[in-house]
Amino acid sequence: MKTNAARMDHAMVCLSVACMGLLPLGPLSAQEPKLRDTLKGHKQQVFSVSYSPDGGTLASGSVDETIKLWDLKTCKERATLKGHKGDVISVAFSPDGKTLASGSWDKTIKLWEMPAAKKTDK
Repeated sequence: MKTNAARMDHAMVCLSVACMGLLPLGPLSAQEPKLRDTLKGHKQQVFSVSYSPDGGTLASGSVDETIKLWDLKTCKERATLKGHKGDVISVAFSPDGKTLASGSWDKTIKLWEMPAAKKTDK
């Protein structure tokens, strides 16, 4: 019986290694995600990001005590929101996109009124 148990333990170890991705499984698939862009502007670590409901804006909260709003079409910074006196650790848009909530180590939650989206003629 000991021989079978030892073989089973060895098989389990090999299975675990394969599951952890330590064994090469072949070339990368064409469906692998590609890096689209890198948004830079915060002076310290970013703790939280949130997409607006319309998908046009990304909000990011940082240790630098700011929230940045990013235009996702251009990947450029739209605005920097200041007011927290501690790390901004959470940002979230309301379902209608009219309000952004931010939570901070300063023990406050701030609600930011978002500007109405500009309408463009097509």
